[in-house]
Parts: sequence; structure tokens; C-alpha cells
Amino acid sequence: MTVMYFGERWDAAIFDDGDVRQVPTPVGEPCLYCREEIAEADRGFIQTAFKSLAPEQLPIHRECQLRMILGGLDHVEGRCEYIGHCNELQKAAGRTDREDALAVWDWAHS
Repeated sequence: MTVMYFGERWDAAIFDDGDVRQVPTPVGEPCLYCREEIAEADRGFIQTAFKSLAPEQLPIHRECQLRMILGGLDHVEGRCEYIGHCNELQKAAGRTDREDALAVWDWAHS
């Protein structure tokens, strides 16, 4: 299976083996997870998703994908206490999903 990515290549194991292909950055299209538009300098993947009955190729920021795997910032830092609490803490802190994803990326790389 071909992994499609956009933006400048970064240090990640997914690029070490297998079939990877760079595609043009989908500027202006919304990220599958945070719904914020992809900007020229963003990096990420093109992922197959089902928004309706047919599969679509949709962009996702690399940080948003990591957040979907690891959990939100409050989760990875051990502050959430029950299902849904991370969302409550994120909202109380005033972080958007994109801001939370960027914070998780920074946490994972610190």
C-alpha cells in the first residue's frame, strides 16, 4: 500500500521502508480531524476515509494524526481521569483541536 504524504519530508519511521509518495500540499482543504485548512507549510498524509458511501482521499496534518493515536495533551500528560475528561480539560484551557495536536506533537518530541 502506498503511503501518500505532503509537505517537506520529516524524520519518521514510515519513510524508512515501503512505498511512500509525495503529493502536492492540498492547500485550502480541511484536515480530516481538526477541520482547519491545510496551509502551504503544513506536513501530513492523505488518508482514505468514508465521508459518505464512497471512499475519499482526505488530508490530515501529521500532528493531528499523532493526536488521534496518542490522545490529547491532557491525556498524554496524565491529567484526564475518565472518558471524556480530556475533552473537558481541553475546552476549559481554550485549546482548539489543532492547537491541542500541535501541543501533543511538541510533547512527543521533547
